[in-house]
This record gives sequence, structure tokens and C-alpha cells, in this order.
Amino acid sequence: MRKVLFIAGYIPPLVGPGSQRPAKFARHLPKHGWHPMMLSLKIDERIFSIGYDRSADLSYLDGSEIFRTGMLNIFAPYQKISWWLRRRKKASAQDKSKAEGSSSPVPTRNPVIAKINHLIDRLLFFPDEGIGWLPFAVWTGWKIIRHRDVDVFYTTSPLNTAHLVGYILKRLTGKPWIADFRDPWDYKTLYNHQFTRPRFMLSLGHFLERRIITTADGVITVTKKMTEIFRQRFPEERASKFQTIMNGYAAEDFTSRPTDQKLRESEFTIVYTGSLSQSTQSPSHFFTAIKQLIDEGRIPADAIRLLLMGHSSVQIAPLIKTFQLNDVIKTKGYQPRHLALEYQRQADLLFFIPGPFDFMVTGKLCEYLMSGTPIFALSKENVEAAEIIRRTNTGVIVPPDDVKRIVEVIEELYRQFQSGGIAYQPIQSEIQKFEAKQLTQQLATILNKLIYTTAQRDTRTHK
Repeated sequence: MRKVLFIAGYIPPLVGPGSQRPAKFARHLPKHGWHPMMLSLKIDERIFSIGYDRSADLSYLDGSEIFRTGMLNIFAPYQKISWWLRRRKKASAQDKSKAEGSSSPVPTRNPVIAKINHLIDRLLFFPDEGIGWLPFAVWTGWKIIRHRDVDVFYTTSPLNTAHLVGYILKRLTGKPWIADFRDPWDYKTLYNHQFTRPRFMLSLGHFLERRIITTADGVITVTKKMTEIFRQRFPEERASKFQTIMNGYAAEDFTSRPTDQKLRESEFTIVYTGSLSQSTQSPSHFFTAIKQLIDEGRIPADAIRLLLMGHSSVQIAPLIKTFQLNDVIKTKGYQPRHLALEYQRQADLLFFIPGPFDFMVTGKLCEYLMSGTPIFALSKENVEAAEIIRRTNTGVIVPPDDVKRIVEVIEELYRQFQSGGIAYQPIQSEIQKFEAKQLTQQLATILNKLIYTTAQRDTRTHK
């Protein structure tokens, strides 16, 4: 059986961007003749505030070898100061709420901490916050490749540091390398217009991106549009070097941990799982529409609930208070993955906002597709995520800034809910294209072709 080494900053039970993608591949690759090994960070909540899912069932990774390393955390003193300041602010907010007779203080961001975070992120975390992992991952990865006879190694980003690890390992070992880009290289600058780097760091970033793209033996992206962008930006590279493997869902995740727990009441329940950002995925227009429906008496305030799950409570809570929707919109914070999936299944409607780029399709959307619950998407028409929702017939798409249309659609869906349920006729044959088994088969095909072409090249070289 051939061996592939996945190098990813996050794999379960670590909770980080894209942690499920390499795990899903590792789950099914043995069926295609590939033995997966995985190199990632240690399970340590102190590493730049990344948490982990203590309840995660990782039995499906029993067939994988997992190697975890630490990282050089040069920002530990700052983190301790930041933690102390957050505790002081939280205690102050609790005291203030008690004095005012309120039982639930609204969390707010400490402006001092926010400024320090921004400065460190902008000037020191380059290419990202995983840079302290680089020497540990290179050393461990080199030993694995050398002693375990690895055939191919695969890096995935974010973290972009993983690709720097891949570049160094390619130079050290010469082994075939696939670089998987789930986001553009300079994703932080592109996501947040307030996030800027000095010009020399931007130039260095573009240089490193080009070196990675031209050195890797294969480049994978998560959407066809993103693949085309790479082909246009690097016309000197062969077009077949760039391939697309979409994000997807694992059907087993929806059946392996059934629960009888009732996670919602009888109200019209809308659920959002994942992160929300005021700068890139603002729900302001959606909140405006809900507020209008309630104020005009079209939906009673006690008949509708919006449940928000994820790490966005601190940013979104003040917005909820501004719209005076504290009794309607509930922030649940981070939920273990199996519970988040169950919330999706028990909801009447799933709220979705695409990322800041037209070509982005997140893993969350793929889970939504499998949930069996209709999707309400605030999205432009030409966005790839919207095209998927249309193609699978899994929901309704409304322009993100059209409050009048949002009001009309939500009211209509509420009427359907009152009449017995929202109309929903998904096209299962289209949804199944995002199943992890099919996506892993695509990866296995790419790996096999890479081994074949590498062997042919080596044969020509030795003649």
C-alpha cells in the first residue's frame, strides 16, 4: 500500500479552519490503496487560542498514523497579559450588569487587546499565526518521509505555514508534493480590508506563493473558479497541474451519533453554524428584516428564534442588542461538531452567508446540503455557493442588501412552517457529488497519476 503524508495545521479534534477536509480524505483513502499519515499541531488549547472538540469521535481515524508536534510560542507573555485583561473586563461587565439589574452582560471587545492583536497579526504572524510551527513540522516531516518511505506528501492551507513546510521538504527530499489551497494565499488581507501589511511583506508573500505554486508537483483548490484563477495567474505552468476537489460532507457524520435530544422548541427555528464577521459576513440586513417582521406584527416575537453557533458571539452580541432582538436571537457559542450537525437537522431553516469571494464554497455549506433542512442564503446570484444551492434545489437565494425581499421570503417560509412544513425537494443526485467518498476517489486518482508521471520522469532522467 502506498503512503501519503498529510501536513495540516489543524486536524480533529483540533477545531480550526478546514480541519475536517484532510480527515475525510484519510478516512476513505485506504479503500483506494493509500495508507494515510497525518502531521499536525499538538492538541493544546493554549496554541493561539485554538480549541478542540473533547467529544469528537475519532475512531474513523484508527487506520491513520497521526504525528503531532508543538510550536515555538514566542507570544506566550502577551497571551497571559491578554487573558488577564479579558478577565478584568469580564468581571467589570458582570459587576455593571448586576448594578443595572441585568442578568446577562453583553460581551464586548477590549479595544487595547484588539489593537495589540491587530499589530501582532499584521507584523509578526507571517505568513500566519502558525509560523512558530515551521521548524518543528519540517524536522518531524523530514524524519517521517525518510524513515517511513512516504510516496507523496500533501499540504493544505490555511495555515499557509503548512505550504512553507512543504516547500522545504520538497527541497530536502525531492518527493512528489501536492499543495491544497482552500483559500487564496493572502487570505487575511483579502478577507478584511482593515487588515493591511507593510508593502515589503506583501511582496514577500507574493514571492513565496509563486515559489510554492511553481515548485509543487500538483495544486488543488476547492472550487472550479479558484482553479481557473490559478491557471490564469500562472500561465507558464501546465493547466493539468491545477485540479479541483470541492469541500464536502461525510454521510457517516449524520448517522454515527444519533441523538434523541430535543435542541429546539416549537417556534419557527432558524439556525446558523460557523463564524460571522461584521466586515465580511454581516447579518445586519437579516436582523433588520426580522425586526421589521416583528414590529409590524407579521411574525410574533415569541414565534421565531434564530440560533447562532460558533465563535462569533463577541462580535455579534452588540449588534443583536442594537436591534433589540435579545429575546429572539440566541448566541450559543461553540458547540461540539456532532451537536452542531444535530442543530442543523432539527432546524426549520438554515441561515447561510457566503464568504467574501465569489469563488468560495465552505465546508459548512456542504454540511447544510446533507442536513435535510432548507437553506436561506443571502447571496449575489453569480456566487459559486449560490449556484450549488440552485443546482441541488436545497434552498432560496435572496440578494444580501434587499431587505424588502428578505422580509417577503422569511414571511412566506414562516407561513409554510405554520401550514405543516417548508416545501423542500432537494436533488439527491447533485448533493451526493459532495460526499467525501466520491471526493476521496478524485484525490486517489490525482495521487496515482502523480506517482505514474513521477516514475516516468525519473526513468527518462536515468536513461
